[in-house]
Amino acid sequence: SRFIKPTVDEIAAYCSERKNNIDAQAFYDFYESKGWRVGNQPMKDWKASVRTWERRSRPSKPQADKPSGDKYKRED
Repeated sequence: SRFIKPTVDEIAAYCSERKNNIDAQAFYDFYESKGWRVGNQPMKDWKASVRTWERRSRPSKPQADKPSGDKYKRED
């Protein structure tokens, strides 16, 4: 099927349904400025792009303390 550019209201409704706190206007403006392209390919599924923004906007899980990387460092 052919891609149909969503409206800001459609994006806002989808984001509200998913409870993801993505700014629908920012999403629209971003892809409008890119010509509704992902990289150099035309967008096929704007809802999948919303889900990608959703994943990237989540805070990352805290990681366990990592060693400094210098296992031979002397503690004087």
